[in-house]
Amino acid sequence: MIDMQQMVDVSEAKVEKKYFSMIPELRMRENYSLPIVKTVYEKLPYPSNKGGFEKAFMEATDNDAKVEAMMKINDYYHNFANIFTLELTGFYRCITRIL
Repeated sequence: MIDMQQMVDVSEAKVEKKYFSMIPELRMRENYSLPIVKTVYEKLPYPSNKGGFEKAFMEATDNDAKVEAMMKINDYYHNFANIFTLELTGFYRCITRIL
C-alpha cells in the first residue's frame, strides 16, 4: 500500500476549487446556534451535548479583532473539505471534522 501511495502520478491530478459559500445555508437547531458575523453563513451551530467549549470558541473568534474570518466545517454539508495527514506508519489519514 505504501508503494501505491508513493507512486501517484501528479501530472494527471485535477484540482477543483470549491467555495464554502456554494452551500447556501446550513440546517441546525435554533436553540444551539450563534449569529456569527465573520463567516459566510448567518448562523453557525454548536453541539447541544457538551458544546460549551465550541460555543465559547466561536464567540471569542467572532469578537477578536485579529480574526478576519472563520468557518466551521460540517462533514455532511462540506464533504469536499478534507485534510490529509501522513502518519508515522506511512499511511495517509483523512481528517474531516475541523472547527
